[in-house]
Parts: sequence; structure tokens; C-alpha cells
Amino acid sequence: MGLKKQFDKEKGWNEELRDQKLDRLIDVILKYVQVRIHATIRHDEFDHYFRSVPAPKRHLAIEDPYVLLAMQLILAVAAISPGIHIFEPCDFIFDEQGAFFDALVQWYPIFKRQAEMSAKTDIASYMCALPKRESDIDFMPLQAADLYAGLVRRHCDNNKLIIAPPPVALRRLMPIPEISRNYMAPELKRLNDHLRRVGHKFYASNPAARRLYKQPRKKQRNRRNTTSEGASAQNVPSRESQRKIH
Repeated sequence: MGLKKQFDKEKGWNEELRDQKLDRLIDVILKYVQVRIHATIRHDEFDHYFRSVPAPKRHLAIEDPYVLLAMQLILAVAAISPGIHIFEPCDFIFDEQGAFFDALVQWYPIFKRQAEMSAKTDIASYMCALPKRESDIDFMPLQAADLYAGLVRRHCDNNKLIIAPPPVALRRLMPIPEISRNYMAPELKRLNDHLRRVGHKFYASNPAARRLYKQPRKKQRNRRNTTSEGASAQNVPSRESQRKIH
């Protein structure tokens, strides 16, 4: 974590003061958090298996992994809830992500309806009505979620070519039980196969529909190859409060 934004040098921060601040935040996390949850996906695999599928309209839900990862977080919590003695829906609070969060809210009811139609599981009964959006200033558990997501992303980036140990801050969080949802290439390929079958049926019934393909991404400086998603979940029993990060 560099010395920028809230830790900018011009605001009087240095590495020692920053690390002290983060250590205090981790102390709070270790005291209150019941479980840590994260979802990850590689950008190159997302582009190859998901963005590559043609669609009659391009939108954020298929152009960026945000919606897919957010849904994986919610589904992971819903699936594991009975196993950690949670028997009611869990509220999900995301930080302010503008149009990305708007896309999640737009598509979430469709995902939930598909879960409700499944006869194999009651997972939909553990899903919230709609995700919520808050500022990490007004809803401070989001700061813990942002920290954890950043640490997971950094660990993934460090392990692209060699096996590297987790950052010190992430190692401190390891006593907290973990639920990880790593969306890997084999699963993305199965999703790709399903989407292409659905697309084939759609275009067979709608031959005049447009086939729009992915556009080259705009070049971004220092663009990481792995995306990790973080949010804060509420209304969950924990050691001393009703807070959870993932």
C-alpha cells in the first residue's frame, strides 16, 4: 500500500505512521470479525471467456468483472450461511463505485430469481433483497473490507510468476476463518459454453439482432491482472458485534 490518497505524504504520512494505523485497524478486525470472504478472477481469463461472448448490447455487467465477483461473494455467503449458524439473509454493503454498483443492482434481481427457480437448493432464502451502497466514511466496516481486498489482490499479483508469502498484514488476518471464491479458467470455460449455447438459440430466433463484440480496453497505468472484490456484510452474528468483512 503506497503513500497516496488518505496516506499522502503531503498530509504528513510516512510508512511508519501508515503501518501503525493499519496495525490498529487489523487489531479491530481481529476483535470483531467472524469470517473473511473474498472472490478473485484474472482479467485475462475474464476477457477470454466472458467478454469475448457476442451480445446484442454491451454493458458493464459483461465488460467488467465487478458484477460477476460481487455476485460470487453474495452466493458464497448464502451457500455457507447454515454451516456457520446464520439462518437469515445477510445484508451486503458495498462502497461507492458509481455505475458499477448501479449495474449490480440492475442485474441482482435476475440472479436471485434464477436461484429461487433452482429446485436443488434453498440458497435464495439466504440472499438479501438488494445490495446496499455506503461511504466508507459513514460506514466504517467498509474500510476493513477495502483493506482485506487490497491485501488479497496484492498477494495474487505477487504470485503470478513465483510462490511468494502473503503480506505481513494478510498473515495477521489468517486466524480468522476464510471463505474464498476464486473464479478459475475451467469454471469460466463452462460459463462460456453455456452463454454461447444460449446465444446460439437467441440469434437463431432473432437473426436480425446485432452481434456486438468486446472492444479493446483503454490502456491503464499499472493495471493489475487480478481483481479481488470486497464489501461489508451486516446482520451477521459475530464475536462481539454484527459485522463481517470479505
